[in-house]
Amino acid sequence: MKMDYIVSDGTKAVSPSDERSMTNILVNLEKMGIDPEPFFILAAREFENIYGENAGEKARLLYANAITEQDEDGACVWHKIQTLISDNSQNSLRNIH
Repeated sequence: MKMDYIVSDGTKAVSPSDERSMTNILVNLEKMGIDPEPFFILAAREFENIYGENAGEKARLLYANAITEQDEDGACVWHKIQTLISDNSQNSLRNIH
């Protein structure tokens, strides 16, 4: 994920690195043995607040897009968010308090 930045003359500059992206941070936390679950829960709840009953379908589409674009980190994040929103198991948002 590249981020656009507005520079002082009003033009856009694109970050050459995605190392600071939220996706990268969450995936790296997991790789370092730090449980990123609280971040995923917050992200899924906020996503659900924004998209309401359409959140599950929207997350599924973003997951599918990440796979199509061969974005493994994005796919990992969107799969987790989609699961938290859509799943009815004990790990879903409905059962996490």
